[in-house]
Amino acid sequence: LKEEGRLAIQELATTMKSIKKAKITIEGHTDDVGDNSSNKILSQKRASSVTQELKKVITSSKFNWKEVGYGETQPIAPNDSDENREKNRRVEILVTPF
Repeated sequence: LKEEGRLAIQELATTMKSIKKAKITIEGHTDDVGDNSSNKILSQKRASSVTQELKKVITSSKFNWKEVGYGETQPIAPNDSDENREKNRRVEILVTPF
């Protein structure tokens, strides 16, 4: 993880401390460079690394954790330039209180 990612996780963890219970879904994504199976594995590894970092900061058992690697299947921009491919290489964190 880059330092900016670690800082974002710290900020999220501070916000999440006020939530009583929640489902946390960590989604990993890639661009379309490489083959589908490699991108699926890479996206899962991205999700796992963020989950591990977040769990270091949030030690509460009041959260249900889920990791998903979507590979290149959910781009947010066309994979037609380096800038757009960079946008597609991401991790999204969904917090659903219950």
